[in-house]
Amino acid sequence: MSILHSRGLAHGGNLKNFLFSTLNPYFVSVFRIILAISVLLVFWKGGGTLTAIIQTFPNSDNLYPGLFFTAPYPAFIFIILIAFCIGIRARITGLLLCILLLPLVFIEGYRFSRQIILFSLFAFSFIPSKAQYNIFTYQKNNVAETAPIWPIRLIQLQLSLLYGVNAIAKNHT
Repeated sequence: MSILHSRGLAHGGNLKNFLFSTLNPYFVSVFRIILAISVLLVFWKGGGTLTAIIQTFPNSDNLYPGLFFTAPYPAFIFIILIAFCIGIRARITGLLLCILLLPLVFIEGYRFSRQIILFSLFAFSFIPSKAQYNIFTYQKNNVAETAPIWPIRLIQLQLSLLYGVNAIAKNHT
């Protein structure tokens, strides 16, 4: 008997519930706020130098000081981050933040933390941005439309794999 049959996953019952059960709108709003604060804390740290990967591309060493390290660029990111935090078009603002923050992932010193947060932000952007997922307009009786939990499962899988690999690496050193 396979593990799928013993766990009831062969017919898709539990797997369907695991991936497509509905999200609680209140907790989606709370998680979005926590994610926005995490993005702020991880990406607002300055300093560091560009990695060798970016420095090998032509004109990239001028692109960073001329665009990404100027005052308007982080100000624009901060405005979009506030909109994401309060739930204004969270799907669009989340994807826009992913695009704007991607060049900042390559800065040495914070690269791995930024990759984790950026993937979490990208996965969270698949959750529909509806009024019921906005903490300010949340109503307990507003359950007209629900969203599946699979984007949150992607974030959980990423963090589980990260901690699992780190635990195995620590045992072998």
